[in-house]
Amino acid sequence: MKSKKSFFNKTIFKKNVTLYWPLWAVYTVFLFCMQPMMIWVYNYNANRRNDYTMTDRVRDLISSLSMEGYILLIAFFAMLFGMALFNYLYNSKSANMIHSLPVDRTELFGTNVLSGLAFLVVPQLFVAILSVFVCLGYGITKVHYLGIWLLMSMGTSFVAFAIVTFCAMFTGLLVALPAYVVILNLLSHWVYYIVYVVVTTFGYGVNNIGVEASKIAEMTSPFFCFMGWVGIYRDYDFNGNLRGIGVKGVHILCIYLLIAIVLYVLAYLIYQKRKIESAGDLITIGWVKPVFRFGVGLSGGIFGGLMLRELLVAIGIGCPLFVAIVLMLVIGALAYFAADMLIHKSFRVFKKKNWIGCGAFSIALLITFFGLYGLSNYYENYIPKEEEVLAATINMGYDVQLEGEEAKAIMEIHEAILAQKDYSENYREKGGYEYEYVSFYYDLEGKERVRRAYEIPYKNEDTRAILEMIDVLERDPENFYRNTFGKNYDDITDFGGGWVEIPLAEKREQYSDYGYDNISLNQEQAEKLYQAIFADTEDGTLMKYNVFRSMNWVSGDMLQYADTYAYLTIEYKQPYSESTTTSINMSENSIGYVEMVTAESYVNWQNAHINFGHDCENIINALIEFGIIESKWDIDWPMEIEQGEDIYLDVEAEELIQN
Repeated sequence: MKSKKSFFNKTIFKKNVTLYWPLWAVYTVFLFCMQPMMIWVYNYNANRRNDYTMTDRVRDLISSLSMEGYILLIAFFAMLFGMALFNYLYNSKSANMIHSLPVDRTELFGTNVLSGLAFLVVPQLFVAILSVFVCLGYGITKVHYLGIWLLMSMGTSFVAFAIVTFCAMFTGLLVALPAYVVILNLLSHWVYYIVYVVVTTFGYGVNNIGVEASKIAEMTSPFFCFMGWVGIYRDYDFNGNLRGIGVKGVHILCIYLLIAIVLYVLAYLIYQKRKIESAGDLITIGWVKPVFRFGVGLSGGIFGGLMLRELLVAIGIGCPLFVAIVLMLVIGALAYFAADMLIHKSFRVFKKKNWIGCGAFSIALLITFFGLYGLSNYYENYIPKEEEVLAATINMGYDVQLEGEEAKAIMEIHEAILAQKDYSENYREKGGYEYEYVSFYYDLEGKERVRRAYEIPYKNEDTRAILEMIDVLERDPENFYRNTFGKNYDDITDFGGGWVEIPLAEKREQYSDYGYDNISLNQEQAEKLYQAIFADTEDGTLMKYNVFRSMNWVSGDMLQYADTYAYLTIEYKQPYSESTTTSINMSENSIGYVEMVTAESYVNWQNAHINFGHDCENIINALIEFGIIESKWDIDWPMEIEQGEDIYLDVEAEELIQN
């Protein structure tokens, strides 16, 4: 008799190895092709090139270690190994036979877990050793990079098989195991999406629930988290020189290793209590069944009800909140009974006991929905406190960002929009399309950025007044300069030139439409035009060509503001500011990372694009001075402009608006 409990049985392990060798052999072949063979192919082809340096060899070595492909491969084969090793749990005869052998469940569980880990890890160790020999054969001594890859792959394997093992204990159906693994990895994303749909549907102006919430959903989805946050990449300096290997997500991998240990322990405890006769059942744990029914019913009811509501609204059928709730209750009840049918493998689920359960579920659905509805109201009415706001930004035509006490002006506009919520929502639900799109951004101290977006009708007197408040901000010269040339526009001294695009009147007869000339500008000309832009802005002529509003359409092609076909582009260097840093985004093998550098070491050239018209005298005079045109009438202006009179037919449109 054994003196102590054993977690390993040599006979069962040998049986697993000999019985399932085709699976781990195929896995080994995949790994072999992805690493040692790929390294050999890189270097074999490189020997034909004279310019292929050792740095190039190391660069290609790191490319073969990129984790995305390995993570997917490990996840897929971990699931196959789990289905193979625990398949005896999903057949009554096999389950009874295995459990009648002179081995206890502890030995069975421990041996199968070790078998699965061995199937994943041993091939990784084998190909890593082969890769070392290939690298050394080509003189690549950075073989410790392979050790880093091996450790990360082994850790990923340990986590992946823990997830599969944990899911394997919950079901008695082999085909359900992959579904359980997928559900476990998508669960937090699905919960996030349900919350997002409710909040953005019923929260006026709310178009997101925050980056942090999305990040939490991703971080709690193991395989998605590993794909986005765990990896190996080439590490470059600012000058583009390869520094070596970069590793990300080590702390995430360590956290998931601890979680994996917990999953193995829980799976072991569940296996000890698992009933043999549960083979063939969708769910083997009693308390999980009502959770499954409620989960399917809640998510199906809320998601299905809201999707049906959107369909009804899209075809012009009104769908108030009460109707939406009824739709969710009906679809939720159907999803609840459908889940019960899967559990009992029968259509006979419409019994008194189940109707009582469905009633309890309906109450749970209402509580959940109204909780999320309350959350949507919170998001809808939330405007940050003035002392929290570092900068507030509003956008109807371009970003106007105000800081300090000036930000209060944007917050007041935001409050005015919320006060007109009922009219704007009713207008949109009735199919109205004459609106302006307005968005807000609040940068907060120590908090996540707040974003809101609204569709504001411009036919109503009150909502139009709000749009005109925004229009005043966007026509302010200071805001226009900041948007066009940046916050430090006063300090711009370096110009790289530019170009002007104008349709010449003399070419009008040669073309059925406007014939453009694209004329390059030198540094001196660009600087003079830069000064001319400021002068025409202060004169009040330039702005009307650069801030267009759909709310100012009257009919046909009649506009309140002037039209133009003349364009100016100035290239300038963005001045350095100690309050900001410049980020250079470098991507390698789909691995993106950001390296922060000082703006002093980065030539930050920008292009400013300006529209101008016949009454922008300072720009016109500069073009005449440069010899580009002889008079402003050399430019083929729109038909509304009458030569010699400088009269806009749009004055008539403006009068119509005022009346």
